[in-house]
Parts: sequence; C-alpha cells; structure tokens
Amino acid sequence: MLKLVEFIAVVSFALLAPLAAHAADLALPKENVYFSNAKPLAGEIVRIYATVKNESQQDVRAQVVFSVGGTQINGPQPVTVLAQKSSTVFVDWGPLEGYYDIAVSVVNPDAGDENAANNTAEIADFIVDLDTDSDSIFDTIDLDDDNDGVEDGLERINTVMPLVKQY
Repeated sequence: MLKLVEFIAVVSFALLAPLAAHAADLALPKENVYFSNAKPLAGEIVRIYATVKNESQQDVRAQVVFSVGGTQINGPQPVTVLAQKSSTVFVDWGPLEGYYDIAVSVVNPDAGDENAANNTAEIADFIVDLDTDSDSIFDTIDLDDDNDGVEDGLERINTVMPLVKQY
C-alpha cells in the first residue's frame, strides 16, 4: 500500500510540476501605448494609456511603470489582466515644451513572465509644442509665431526677435 501511495505521489508531481512552473506572459507592444492628445501644447495635461495583453492561460497581477526621459511619473500603476485578455492603465502628465522619450514597462508580475523582452514599449521624440500667438497653429509649423504679419524667417534675417511683435 505504501508503495502505491509513493507511486501516485511521484506521478502526480511529475505531471503537475510543469504546470506550476509555467510562467505567465504579459506583453506591451508599442501600438498599445497611446495619448489623450497626440499633439499637446505645453502646460496641457496629457493622459498616457498602456494596454497590457496577457498571452497566458492564467490571471496575472503586475505593475506598469511610466517614465519620461528616464524619470518615473506618478509611481507604479497596478494592473490585473485576466487570462487571454487585456487591461488598460494610465497616468496624467503635465509636460513643458520639448521633445520627450517615453518608456512604459510591465514589471513585477506575480506569476513570473516567460518573455520579459516584450514588456517595454518606447516612444522616441514625442513633441510638446507651443502656440505663442494663440492662433491655433503650433509654433513648429507657424511661419509667424508672434502674429505680427512678418514671417519669422524674415525677422531673423533682419536680426529682429521673431516672438516680439514689431508692428
């Protein structure tokens, strides 16, 4: 009888151990990171969204970290993703004018992660612009940033500051 119990225990362990050791697979492709406003102006609040996919057969809890220029914003955001489903989290960000590199990463999954290489999405050179003259044309494409009727290029040639109204 003891040998039968030992045999059942060994066979059960051999069959169930691979299932217990099988880690989850969360994924965050670049196309799953998006913004409330893809062309924001400086000072506007931008919501950054990340939709995490669970490609495994088990439910997983993890955290999503949003970073701008290597600096984390708003702390890790908890996420729970059911098996074979997706879940979205977000943070709010108030940028100044400039170009930004944004990274979003899935970290600390409670069931492990068999493919950590697909856990980070990076957005390079996300632009936050100005509209100095409030004419609804971003300064990067506005030929007359101060709306004085003289193009910025002509003002620069004549050593006049393009953001100061001359007329």
